[in-house]
Amino acid sequence: MPALRAEVAERLAECAQAGMAVWALGSAPRREEGWLDAQARDQRVQAAMAVALRQGAGVVPPSAAGQALRQAGVAPVLDLPAGHGLQFSVRQDDTQRWLFLRNPAAQTRTVPLHLPVGQGAELWHTWTGRRERLAVSDDSVCSISLPPRGARLLRLAPLADCLAAPEGLPQASAQQPAPGAGPAAAFDRLLPGPWQVQARGHGLGGRTIAFQADWPALQDLSLQADNADFAGTLVYRNELHLSQADLQRSPLWLDLGQVFDAAQLQVNDAPPVTGCEPPFVFDLHRALRPGPNQITVTVANRPENARRDPAHPGGLPLPGRRLTRLPTGLLGPVRCITATAPATRWRLP
Repeated sequence: MPALRAEVAERLAECAQAGMAVWALGSAPRREEGWLDAQARDQRVQAAMAVALRQGAGVVPPSAAGQALRQAGVAPVLDLPAGHGLQFSVRQDDTQRWLFLRNPAAQTRTVPLHLPVGQGAELWHTWTGRRERLAVSDDSVCSISLPPRGARLLRLAPLADCLAAPEGLPQASAQQPAPGAGPAAAFDRLLPGPWQVQARGHGLGGRTIAFQADWPALQDLSLQADNADFAGTLVYRNELHLSQADLQRSPLWLDLGQVFDAAQLQVNDAPPVTGCEPPFVFDLHRALRPGPNQITVTVANRPENARRDPAHPGGLPLPGRRLTRLPTGLLGPVRCITATAPATRWRLP
């Protein structure tokens, strides 16, 4: 192994001497974003990197690392085409994302960026302060062009929060009624209690917190005296009763309302779908059927909640500050609603 490392180092030195840019990282990726099934997700990343390292004799170029992660099913941070050649950084801020893109090449690059359904993109001109709404196609793709060694600052946000589309720019397409059908009345049904709740996690000092209960209404677990320091997963179960007439109105979605901090939704026997950021609105009409529909929502909250102790000051951002508990769980309200173009986020198969 030392001989192999020496050979790799020698090759990298030759590349650098030839004028090639050499980037090296001390270790391969080991973690995947998200709190749900974190252990299985991390193992998937580590297995993919182990294969790539064996194939690359201990050195893996970034393109090969990305390809290995995609093949393992790891979702990309940004849905850019393979080989895009751009450098980027992403910052998540509630329902919006700030994206800084840079083109290191000596020629202009134009790339398609696939957005989540219902998302829009704004180009921010930092020198002048001007904002520009980018065109998004019907399949949620916007085109970004970067000049040689140029950069762009983009804001990605729900369409309803983006600038109004200027004249000549395509508006978000609305749900079209079936030919010959009159306008359907909007559907909005609240899922009331009771909710069957199952919790599994830990609290301060690593103490185990696990319980099963029937809640008449959704509640913030951080407000419960015995479980305020909970960090882990909460499973909520309920039934949504629909008639055949309800299903024929239009495609129906489930709006989970407030979620802290990530949610996975399963409807009947359909494969579960994970939503990692708000708005937690799921297109679930393909999984629905007349009669009772089993709704299962799994929520994972931040591990930080089990490290905050309001009774003892300390920690960041200010030493001596008493850190309060973080909102925890599914707070809702949970509603089954008529599909509306700007709001969808996650889709069940």
